[in-house]
Amino acid sequence: MIGFLGPEGSFTHAAAQQLFGKNATLLSFPNITSVFRAIREKSIQQGVVPIENSTHGVVRESVDQLLLSQSHHQPVHLLQACSDVVIEREIDLPIRHHLLARPNKQSNILPDKITSHSQALAQCKLYLDENFPNVKRVAVESTAAAAAQAAEEDNTWAIGSELAAYKYGLETKAEEINDCAGNTTRFIAIGTGSSVPSGHDRTTFVFTTPHQKGALLSVLQLLADAKINLTRIESRPILGGEWEYCFVVEVEGHQLEAPLEPVLRLLLERKSLLKLLGSYPISASK
Repeated sequence: MIGFLGPEGSFTHAAAQQLFGKNATLLSFPNITSVFRAIREKSIQQGVVPIENSTHGVVRESVDQLLLSQSHHQPVHLLQACSDVVIEREIDLPIRHHLLARPNKQSNILPDKITSHSQALAQCKLYLDENFPNVKRVAVESTAAAAAQAAEEDNTWAIGSELAAYKYGLETKAEEINDCAGNTTRFIAIGTGSSVPSGHDRTTFVFTTPHQKGALLSVLQLLADAKINLTRIESRPILGGEWEYCFVVEVEGHQLEAPLEPVLRLLLERKSLLKLLGSYPISASK
């Protein structure tokens, strides 16, 4: 059983189908936290959630849930440093927003409102400003929920995916209305297993540093000296800590292979918090 951020017809639903196939048994969850919780409670084996958008940055809820299991107890070897829920795979999905409505023979009728997820509305702002400047915009919990609402109401249009249009029997009023043509969201498959090295991997991990000058630089220098490519770094508050921060890092390479494995061992020896959030094949579109 594979959970995903729903409802059916969402972009995460489409990503889950691409990651696991259209014949996979998929279960919709109302939010990202509930997907993680179901994995921790072993009611599902894997899940799919968004982690990053090319125009709006990281999805905070997904990152925070990956960090939730971090412990202040120092592991003694890399196997102990693995989080309880880890990233197993990733996929980049181009986000193509369409304007959807119930089929209507009168093509000149304008909607009373246009609804979608807040991010989708923001990503189509220029189009809406130009074409529907006086139409009310209403944010709902997902693009799929917006499509479901449009399917029930004649004068409500939705911004959603091609899958949502098919799922809810809507016609497409306008295609690819997002302001940025290259809008892409990165989705991750999460679970409790680990991926074997593929030769083209990425590793996500979190670490802390002591409150000393140059502490962060020294870690970055370890990566640079080992010629490890750093693809993302951000600071996040430590859950339960007061004004304490950790660093979430993504690098190229697998945690079980050189040159990354020796660097991770060095970080363990420094007695700082280290949690491995997964090593997994880099999306083919990268």
